[in-house]
Amino acid sequence: MRGCNRGWAAAVLVLAGSLSALSPSRSAADPEETVRPAQLALFAPIQLFPKDASITGLRLSLFYGANENVTGLDIAGLLSQTTGDMTGLQLGGVNWTGHEVHGVQLGVVSHAGSARGVQLGAANISLRSARGMGLGGVNIATGDFTGWQTGLLNAAGSEFRGFQAGLANQMGDGVGLQIGAAGEAEGIVGLQLSGLNYAGKARGLQLGAINVADEMRGGVQLGVINVARETKGLQIGLINVVEVGGWSLVLPLVNGSF
Repeated sequence: MRGCNRGWAAAVLVLAGSLSALSPSRSAADPEETVRPAQLALFAPIQLFPKDASITGLRLSLFYGANENVTGLDIAGLLSQTTGDMTGLQLGGVNWTGHEVHGVQLGVVSHAGSARGVQLGAANISLRSARGMGLGGVNIATGDFTGWQTGLLNAAGSEFRGFQAGLANQMGDGVGLQIGAAGEAEGIVGLQLSGLNYAGKARGLQLGAINVADEMRGGVQLGVINVARETKGLQIGLINVVEVGGWSLVLPLVNGSF
């Protein structure tokens, strides 16, 4: 009988410990934030804990789960939404994080306010800044980007530092390398290697069938047709056009200015 009582006591202690683990705790960074160790969602708000709770541990969403912050592993069948920060691995059809992602987003569509890590999917979007890697069909960073973008279409709206490889590449002001069928930059210091290259301001090398620059501020255009409104550099190609500052408006083989 004593052994039986001890068995019941042990069972009660295990159950109490399990319930305690699922009870709300407070974040050290934000004492008002409710943190839960796990979340199970069918279609928010049909889920164990409300949207304003944060999850540190595991979130499983059959169709759609939504929470304030998630740290750990986040798996969703359809849509995973984090209105604040996501730290860890977010895996779902659509991964949507409103603020910052620190880690990996893997899905058909991944969205982040800003991203530090890897976005991998058919479409990857970062609204503010991104630092890391975007691998997918379409990679878009509307703010600053530092790192590597590889896809059919790559775009970085503001300052760019790194590497773009795809069918079409676009950047704001950048330092780095573009490789693809077509490349466009508001300003670039580095290399454009595409069938068609365009730069507002360029310093470095444009290598392609057709190279166009509003201002060539030092470097070389090497292609079949090279066009520059102004240049302080060298054009080597079949047809070379310089509107201002060249040896002539149009020259075969070589044109430029030093």
